[in-house]
Amino acid sequence: MRPSCHLALACLLLAAAPLLAEEDPRTIAFNRYRAESLKFAFSSSEATSEERAIGLRGLDKHDCPAAAEWLIMKVLVASDEGDVLREAVRVLSKYGSQDTIQTMAQLWGKAFKKNVRGRVLLTLAIGKVKSDESRDVMKLALKAKDARIVAAACRAIGKGDDDTFKDALLKLFKHKEPMVRAEAVFALAELHEIDTKPRIFGMFCKDKSNFVRFRAWQALRKLERNNRLPCEIQAWMDWWEEKASTVEEGEPNPWGKVFPGGQQTLKASSWFGIPVLADRVVFVMDATQRMDQSWKLDPGKERKKPPEKRIPNFFSVKTRYGLAFAYLNDCIKRLPDTTQVAVTFYHDRAAPPNHSIYPDNNKWLKLKRKKVRAGIKQHAKELEPGGTSSLYEGLLAAFEFGAKKKPAQNGVQVICFLTVGKPTGGEFKDRPDRVKGQIWAMMQERGIVLNCVGLHNHAFALLKDFSKETGGIYVHQQQEGDTVEPQDLDFWPDKKAAFEAARRDRKAGK
Repeated sequence: MRPSCHLALACLLLAAAPLLAEEDPRTIAFNRYRAESLKFAFSSSEATSEERAIGLRGLDKHDCPAAAEWLIMKVLVASDEGDVLREAVRVLSKYGSQDTIQTMAQLWGKAFKKNVRGRVLLTLAIGKVKSDESRDVMKLALKAKDARIVAAACRAIGKGDDDTFKDALLKLFKHKEPMVRAEAVFALAELHEIDTKPRIFGMFCKDKSNFVRFRAWQALRKLERNNRLPCEIQAWMDWWEEKASTVEEGEPNPWGKVFPGGQQTLKASSWFGIPVLADRVVFVMDATQRMDQSWKLDPGKERKKPPEKRIPNFFSVKTRYGLAFAYLNDCIKRLPDTTQVAVTFYHDRAAPPNHSIYPDNNKWLKLKRKKVRAGIKQHAKELEPGGTSSLYEGLLAAFEFGAKKKPAQNGVQVICFLTVGKPTGGEFKDRPDRVKGQIWAMMQERGIVLNCVGLHNHAFALLKDFSKETGGIYVHQQQEGDTVEPQDLDFWPDKKAAFEAARRDRKAGK
């Protein structure tokens, strides 16, 4: 064939390439869906983030490279809307065809060189798909320079239930960043690697980071399926000895031959019964007018409780604000001296934690603990409670803590969040789905644990979801004689039964 014929044939093939691609039924279906369902949501300035998130849900049916590329480039790279990002990650994590995974893997290396959040979210999506291509991406992610990407890979491996990375996770126990060590430890628990218990127990006893030790404690509870063991080494020593004594002669001891030892004086501080053990923690406190209302308790009942279950300084607690301050003051008093702490208050707005009480993060270690407690007390006296409750603004203030430079090294690790009632102001009230997605995205990027306490009747499902999704703990603190509103009864089965019985009696005229 003459050169001119070669050139003509090449031109014909290039012109026909898009048409050949269009012959793939999945691509045809995706293009039709994009033209009809996504055109308004992603082209119109009038469309809301909720409409865009809803539009993405239909992409479950379009597992093809074109759909994956569109999701990544149009959403993960370009969007800053939390609910839209979350939906894109959910859809991508369900894709499984080889061509689609190859496209996702190629874009992981090219599209996010300077977009850490995007790479974190795509890592979470790819890690849930079991294939050789996705494993190759996980191997690259585990070697990334940014600790946030490595930590995300650990989370993805744990959620994706891929036990081929057991040895790689164990090697990360020596990683220089606590965020990575913490996620590697917990990922092994999610994979239910029982034979790694001695190594995890060693991290719980010996690691230099309080946050890693906290996550190791959570991992041990998960592996042992025992949520009652406290965050104390002595309790786990007793547990280890009890378990070791039941192992028959000749059988392997699941804890190893020798107790790891280590810092046996460890005892986590407690906030509303939630263990607080971290290198950097921020308390986010409700300061609305509802916090000024009285808090009922029975001094006789409190006095009979064990000290660890008793309200701190209960005899002086008169209001909800007094209750919150009693727990806050007691927790800070018992935190290790190496823990960096900040407190922020919110109502219709929130003060940055670095400006609430402590002048700045670097001066914390120079302050005497007694002086800090006195500062909190003085701040509490000067605070003027506001009217509306802006949960999102309060959480955003906590995210600011130490996050301006190197958030993986300096940012908050644990947020202890307290609220009463439902959100009544701020962006959360106006756009709850988007804001929930924003918080989810920030938590995933930084590996933050969010502990939530709700007083009286509050946003039960919201706080419970926040804690569950971030590895935190949720507590509903009731006062003496509290009742539960009908819409919240599912969280209290015993009270639901009593409520329904009373309703039946009313209908029967009793």
